[in-house]
Amino acid sequence: MSYDFAIWEGDAPTSGHNAAATFKALFSHYLEGALVAPTEKIQLYSEALAAHFPDHESDDGVVAITTSQGRAAIPERWPLFLSQELRDIGNYVIVDTARDDYFAQARNDDGTFSLEYRDGSPQQHYQVQGVDLGDVTEALSQWSEHRRDFITNHTWQRLTLWD
Repeated sequence: MSYDFAIWEGDAPTSGHNAAATFKALFSHYLEGALVAPTEKIQLYSEALAAHFPDHESDDGVVAITTSQGRAAIPERWPLFLSQELRDIGNYVIVDTARDDYFAQARNDDGTFSLEYRDGSPQQHYQVQGVDLGDVTEALSQWSEHRRDFITNHTWQRLTLWD
């Protein structure tokens, strides 16, 4: 997942219409024309954004978070993020490390949580039910860091839907 930002230095537009017109003019001038180096302020702001929202790449690939609402960045505070994303029955969060058949996910099942992980193939897909938000937080945050310590904390059942 990536985001594109349009950043310009100057007075704030007086309306949404003026902002859109300024954006279109700057886009045409700078992105469809010759490449121009950013001003010092824009460069510093861009670097601050990149530092605050790193790519989270690793040897295994980019970490992607998918929720019932769509894609999300890796949260700074997993407990708050998960309590919001999993508050409604049926909501889910998937942490995918961009490797085939490697992911962990949690789902709100009637107010209790189920946790699953797939470790390389459909035949290595496991589930535990009735876990609490602390267990979900630990598992998904670890998975996003390519750690698997949480696995030893539960008795997992292998799912056989794909056998």
